[in-house]
Amino acid sequence: MQDYRNLGRIPYIKLGGKVLYREEDIEELLRSNYHPRPPE
Repeated sequence: MQDYRNLGRIPYIKLGGKVLYREEDIEELLRSNYHPRPPE
């Protein structure tokens, strides 16, 4: 996740030393990078 933050690919907030993400942003990141394995 830190790499995605550094690249500006996912929004985040730092609060009390913790890095927080919105669930919707994580789901969108996963959806946009999902590549199903082709059937064998």
